[in-house]
Amino acid sequence: MEKQVDQRYLFSADAVALGGQITHPFCDVIDSQASAVLPITGGHGSARVEGFRYRELVSFKTASSTVTGNEVKENGNSIFHTLTTVTVEGLNVANVVTADAIVARLVSSFDRERGRRVILPVGSAFVNLRIAGTRIDLPRRRALFESGTLPDLTSACQRDRKLGSLGEDLARLQSSGPHSEGTAGRDSASGPHREQRLLTCLFDVHGDEGDGHGEERLPAGCGKRGECGIRVPGFGTVFLGEFYITRASRRLTMLRIEMGCPVHGTVTTNIVGGNGSDYP
Repeated sequence: MEKQVDQRYLFSADAVALGGQITHPFCDVIDSQASAVLPITGGHGSARVEGFRYRELVSFKTASSTVTGNEVKENGNSIFHTLTTVTVEGLNVANVVTADAIVARLVSSFDRERGRRVILPVGSAFVNLRIAGTRIDLPRRRALFESGTLPDLTSACQRDRKLGSLGEDLARLQSSGPHSEGTAGRDSASGPHREQRLLTCLFDVHGDEGDGHGEERLPAGCGKRGECGIRVPGFGTVFLGEFYITRASRRLTMLRIEMGCPVHGTVTTNIVGGNGSDYP
């Protein structure tokens, strides 16, 4: 009997406003706040939390998450759209990191006929972000906001002097595995393996190393840590705009704080992820 091919599209989107854990001077979990997950069949989901406060360490006024997925017919062709957003307003972490608002947003579409997948973080932003009392204004890396397909993103980064090395890594990611974009890599000899991914920063946190102004963006007494991090003495390290890229998905964490001395733990906000695939 001939096997019937299922033409369903499997939607994938998830959003978390805030979560974390503290390991010292006590051990405790900060439960995930305003979480939403999209069913594989698509549809809509949302969550909202108001007036959150955790042990005078972390607080926010409001947080909301939404996930949406649907199919749209264009000239008889199926286009599958997915939107994931998280907004946190009035965030305060130990009076060191504050923001009027933080928005994480991923919008994606998949054209089944052309096999074209577009995923963009357009709309993701910090509003009046302050670290150690200093306002942090972060220029966007335009290539990451404007190039939605993996081939386009690879080309755009290769043309950008600051993102050239990322472009090379993306080229290797794009060519990895025998399958086309949209399919996780698979080694025919050993079966499925872990999907490769790259980590970059949506924003130019430290500026151009050669322009002499990179250090001026840092709060007084603070230092750099990697591409996305700002190290704050007596507090920890603040990571901004961490953007994970795979062949068929994107994941964005707008704010991750690794606290250390005297309080140890991790606080993460505005986490969104999304992609989708044909069945199976």
